[in-house]
Amino acid sequence: MTQSKSGTTSQMHTIGDSLSRLIPGLQREYNRGINRDLSRGQSEGVFARQLLAVEKQLLEQAIDLVEQVSADGQLSSEEKLQWLAWYIEQIGVYKDTLIEYALRFNRSSCALSNFKQEHLPSGEYLSEVLTNIELSWQAWCTNIQGSDKVA
Repeated sequence: MTQSKSGTTSQMHTIGDSLSRLIPGLQREYNRGINRDLSRGQSEGVFARQLLAVEKQLLEQAIDLVEQVSADGQLSSEEKLQWLAWYIEQIGVYKDTLIEYALRFNRSSCALSNFKQEHLPSGEYLSEVLTNIELSWQAWCTNIQGSDKVA
């Protein structure tokens, strides 16, 4: 294995660890956002609003991690493309983890049990939320692939 590939593998492990550490904080932020909105009487759309907010935070923090790797400057163009494909896949997994967490949290929340649509989202509402999450995700993927941050 060349030194560059070894460096790439090391960076992948480091970035993977950094991503793993983001999730608990984002989950707490989702909880706080739900509680904050409910305390302000903003129950309608709280699931969609807070899930989009934590997804946005995940993607913003993911950009910061990409910049750290790009600043290294030790990857060839081919290695950057391979790394970017791996990275996008990893962010997708963490995005899905946040969605699953939000649904589990909402189903178990006593406070949300008073708001059926938020507590147990209907198929239509859930589909709408997931479509918006996916559109945001696709825009991020397109942006990161065309960005000079990974050039």
